[in-house]
Amino acid sequence: MAEENQAILKACREIAMGLHGGTPLHVLEIGTGPGRVIALLLNSDLRYTIKKIVGIEQNKDIHNEVQKRFEDERVRVFIRNAFVGIDESGHLHSIRHALKKSLDFHIVLAVSNLVGWQCSLSGSNWKCKEREFLIDILKHAVLPGGGLFFTVYKKDELIDLERARMYRAAGDIIEFVDIGGQRHIAICTDAFSGEKHVSKAYTISELEKILNDVRSNLQRENIDIEYTIDSSSMFYMYGVIIRRLS
Repeated sequence: MAEENQAILKACREIAMGLHGGTPLHVLEIGTGPGRVIALLLNSDLRYTIKKIVGIEQNKDIHNEVQKRFEDERVRVFIRNAFVGIDESGHLHSIRHALKKSLDFHIVLAVSNLVGWQCSLSGSNWKCKEREFLIDILKHAVLPGGGLFFTVYKKDELIDLERARMYRAAGDIIEFVDIGGQRHIAICTDAFSGEKHVSKAYTISELEKILNDVRSNLQRENIDIEYTIDSSSMFYMYGVIIRRLS
């Protein structure tokens, strides 16, 4: 977590440096949870350049707690109770429905392997829609000149085993499932119904294929992006910055 925290701050600073000097930053975090990342930003040097932070959290109880946690902050913090991403049926819940205004953010954060959770079970096969998830965010939430930063797990046998140990220690029931000939971790959220959610991991080549597909898709709508993958800052994870150029 400490490594990811440092990677988040580094990415936010890099994206901010690419904007016009002194631009008051609008920041969006998808999947806020208890507010770890928002607190990280508010306790860093970035707080002096951030005008507002919007967090999106699907769990109503957590949403209420986080809203209270940050209600007295100098920086305006808004927490929205909504779900963004691919649901169990494979349907995309667009960022547009969670935001009152689109294209309003200089920095969008989707960390802790949120991109790796965008899979659904269709019959006996898993379908992963990371591309649709990323395209939706870049089209409807990121201002031209701004950027999206996300972190995903590295595909490595030893890391998979350590992640499995971590999930089990937290009380989760897990199993390994096959996606495209590779073994990935699925967490059983309901032991009675057998409902599962995949926490996918990636190789560099898989990430590059996804990101190149995203770029090609957006170019057809006259949106240009560029991306960088950081493979060295974090042992367990890759950090990815996607800048929206137009």
